[in-house]
Amino acid sequence: MINGNYHTHTRRCKHAYGSDEDYVLAAIEAGYDELAFTDHAPWHLIEDETDRIRMHMREMKEYVASIRALKEKYKDQIKILVGLEAEFFESRLSELKSLVQEYDLDLIVLGNHFHIKDSNETYYGNYKDYRNLYHDYLTDSIKAMRSGVYKIFAHPDLFLKTANVINSATIEMIHALCDVAIETDTIMEYNLGGKRYRDHYPNDTFWKIVVERGCKIIVGVDAHDPRHLKDTKMMQEARAFLTRLNANLITSLD
Repeated sequence: MINGNYHTHTRRCKHAYGSDEDYVLAAIEAGYDELAFTDHAPWHLIEDETDRIRMHMREMKEYVASIRALKEKYKDQIKILVGLEAEFFESRLSELKSLVQEYDLDLIVLGNHFHIKDSNETYYGNYKDYRNLYHDYLTDSIKAMRSGVYKIFAHPDLFLKTANVINSATIEMIHALCDVAIETDTIMEYNLGGKRYRDHYPNDTFWKIVVERGCKIIVGVDAHDPRHLKDTKMMQEARAFLTRLNANLITSLD
């Protein structure tokens, strides 16, 4: 049983490959019942920012129109949703809410990649202000989950790319993330992108705690290539690992 994937990118983000339709056809071939496109959110750029890893704001209209056309074309074979994977930039939260309203988006996935703005220095996977890594990542995550905008928290253990350690402070932080995920009914995503590229996430200790706390968990493909959706073995292995831990596993938002 495959059910849904809610973390799918498009080539508009400049680091994904294949046409929108290629992803839909791959999902149908793999046996998915539901596919959500959640490409990296566009932002009105501020000083020192670029759109190097995300679509430009001018592409947003075409992005939504393309996915909605595929939704209609393949409605008898798969359910298709359109949304965004977005950071929590507190000063621009109203901008994100406006996008949701203007384009009637189906869901927003929290991708807590950057603090305050998109830059090399503020990327949580290689955070330059290491002393404040836990404080800043936790603060942004909590505010995001409590905003009511985000349904799924993608790769919540991304910060371990910088920290690369599990100690008492890390464990305390994981519990704090779980507290708010439970409070806000936010689904935590076990991300296959990190596993695919042998990154520092998903981290087994992190996920054992998340499971013990009873958080809702979903496995996300984080597809940047249609072939990633066809790798059902990786999906099944991840779900088997979580099932062995007795996880509160969600396979579909439907």
